[in-house]
Amino acid sequence: MTLAYATFDELKDALGDALGSSTTSYDVPMRVLAERASRAIDRLTGRMFWPETLTRYPDGSGEATLWIPECLSLTTVSMSSDDGANYTDLLATDYVAYGGPLLEYNRTPYLRLDMYTNGTYSYWYTGQRAIKIVGLWGWHDDYANAWEDSQDTTEDVTLSATATTVTVNDADGADLTGLTPRFQIGQMLRIESEYVFVTAVTAGSTNTLTVVRAYNGSTGATHAQNTVIYIYRPPMIIKQATIIQGLRWFKRGQQSFADVSAMGELGQLTYAQKIDPDIVAMLYDAGLRRAVV
Repeated sequence: MTLAYATFDELKDALGDALGSSTTSYDVPMRVLAERASRAIDRLTGRMFWPETLTRYPDGSGEATLWIPECLSLTTVSMSSDDGANYTDLLATDYVAYGGPLLEYNRTPYLRLDMYTNGTYSYWYTGQRAIKIVGLWGWHDDYANAWEDSQDTTEDVTLSATATTVTVNDADGADLTGLTPRFQIGQMLRIESEYVFVTAVTAGSTNTLTVVRAYNGSTGATHAQNTVIYIYRPPMIIKQATIIQGLRWFKRGQQSFADVSAMGELGQLTYAQKIDPDIVAMLYDAGLRRAVV
């Protein structure tokens, strides 16, 4: 199971009929379709729409400007003059970051790092491993608000760094916007600085989440009782595209995977065998063409 930009509960709810709330028969195929649609969107745009902690080694430019993959936050930026044998960490005052659609100062996702005029260095060293950047990589149009308070907390007296279940107050309670259930299979959650991935939800008297710990490059840690749990919310346009594509594949499956179907009110509808052209247009209109660095 991998991270999808919409859960199968969200796909079911989007159908707007009895299937959305009354049956679990399609949970597994809908989960697969959500994951498949998410990866198709990744390939189409050349991006990933979730945060992942990674160390990357972009080639040094030999200039005052360094282009980098889309980055949501920078932890450390280092340079090496001996092909990666030794690194020196730069200070925050040594460089400035630019990003966003207009390449604005200190706007995420970062795309470019410029040496600061009054900093220690005037250019980025050259070489295949001359630059080392530890950061949080990915794309989000509003990452400052990407983590939503779940309205719930950890209830284990102490959640160990390796425990695979998390006790909560109300697993199927309402989220911040009033929708239920607040916790769903396929969500990525944040507990302090650790990410966890939800693989099962048990409501009722148990109120537990089964999770994968230390997810997406984060580090497993112990957490005290009553620590706030946050839910990652992908960019809304990406969630919408995932739901639309997943449901179109689902409906195509219901007609024995035929490429076309007829509807009297609208005429003949064509189901594309690849990602839907309406979704391509929607994402491209939003400026999410394939990323090239």
